[in-house]
Amino acid sequence: GAAEILTGFDARTYRGTEIYERYMSKKEELISEAVEHYRKLGDEAESVAASEGPDRALEKVASAADEVRRLNLRLQDERVRKQAERLANLRERFRKEFIAARNAYNDMAKLVRQKEQEGDLDKAIEIAKDFKTDVASLQQKARQLLERLERKRSEAVSAFEKELSDKMAALKKAEKPEDVDDLMKFLTAAMRSKIAQIRKKAEEPFKRISRAKEELTSFVKDMRRLEEGATGEEALKIIAPYLRSALPQVRRTAASRLLDIKRRFYPDMIYIPAGVCILGSSNPADRNPVRKNVNLPGFFIDEREVTNEQYERFVKAGGYSDPTYWDKEGWARIREFVDKTGKPGPATWSDGHPPEGAENLPVTGISLWEARAYARWAGKRLPTSDEWEKAASWNAASKRKRLYPWGDRFDEKKVHIGDENGPVPVTSQIYDKDVSWYGVRGMGGNVAEWTDTAVKGEYIVRGSSFRWINIWRVRTTYAAYRLKPSERPTHVGFRCAKDDIDIGKYWR
Repeated sequence: GAAEILTGFDARTYRGTEIYERYMSKKEELISEAVEHYRKLGDEAESVAASEGPDRALEKVASAADEVRRLNLRLQDERVRKQAERLANLRERFRKEFIAARNAYNDMAKLVRQKEQEGDLDKAIEIAKDFKTDVASLQQKARQLLERLERKRSEAVSAFEKELSDKMAALKKAEKPEDVDDLMKFLTAAMRSKIAQIRKKAEEPFKRISRAKEELTSFVKDMRRLEEGATGEEALKIIAPYLRSALPQVRRTAASRLLDIKRRFYPDMIYIPAGVCILGSSNPADRNPVRKNVNLPGFFIDEREVTNEQYERFVKAGGYSDPTYWDKEGWARIREFVDKTGKPGPATWSDGHPPEGAENLPVTGISLWEARAYARWAGKRLPTSDEWEKAASWNAASKRKRLYPWGDRFDEKKVHIGDENGPVPVTSQIYDKDVSWYGVRGMGGNVAEWTDTAVKGEYIVRGSSFRWINIWRVRTTYAAYRLKPSERPTHVGFRCAKDDIDIGKYWR
């Protein structure tokens, strides 16, 4: 405004006067102030450009450059002209720098969008991170772009993790290769992802599912081999590795198949799986206190009592002349264990043979030591009192014990007791009725049975027999009958047991 006033004043009219001198002095003062003002403004603009970027500096010099240009037109002063020229040059420089930065940002943003559309968020983030500019507004936009990309990548990784978790649930139920096909396709695609975090998170599951698919392929083939008739040792070798599978359903199926294999492994024996059961009775007369949560290992037990025919094979094989089958105490009294005619064998026999027609009767008239010797010869052992009771009383399905082998109510048509004619063959129809939940036969009556459980030098004898009429001996909890190991009652027989199969030796 001062410049306009001065330039509008016609000083020539007053040349040589005091007014003229004052005018010229004021004009010089104004020019000096203007030159200094615009010099400082230019210096500040250059400083701002260095510290805050050309866009901020441009804001400072844009209008000032026009001002000083107009001032120069009025004053026509060399000093003002130079400042006008300097500010004009600065404005042009800052403008070019800003345009270059903006173009660089636009190029970067375009490339980022391209990589984003291709799904290559890692590369897009890398490009956005590498972008640097002195233009604060563009740098702020670049930061916002980077934050959005990182959020998007994080969301993609989270979505992958959730979908993976949902799909991995299928692995728990997988029994055949097709059950993991969808999961395999999902992980295969993830392994090709352009997001490194997803590839890394997919790597271990991909290897795991690849192994699982191979295992499931083998599992299906091996199960087919079992269905085609593989039994015994061959069947155990097939099933054993799958018992330790990482796949829950394979383990469950293998355990179920193993149970079937074990049930068929030993002819004429019943497999009693390991597990918790309840044993004993609240009746003091049973001499068998209640015990809950008794955890017995798995074992096998003969489906029926040992017969005269089976025992005769032991006698003919030299069982009474080979001390390796006998306890030391029993062998020391071997001469006492003879039949009615003084020959080695049960007390109910004659001339070293069972009575004619008695081949399928339970063998009786044998001591505990004789029963043990036979069991060793047969590759078995005698059952403990607890094993006998579990096989006779426990219902694994209902988790309840039975009072009688067949149920909780006594039925005289289901048990052979109180018969002065003696025992009946183990093949008789009564054995189809006197059956425990597991399928063990004849545990209620016909003959009582030795067990290998001693109490104060006597051994517990389980079950009732043809000799007794009272039904309380038929109860599965009755354990009050005990005999010395040397006694040879004619109403007491035995059945054998065998330890569970050591499946560990079949693991490979």
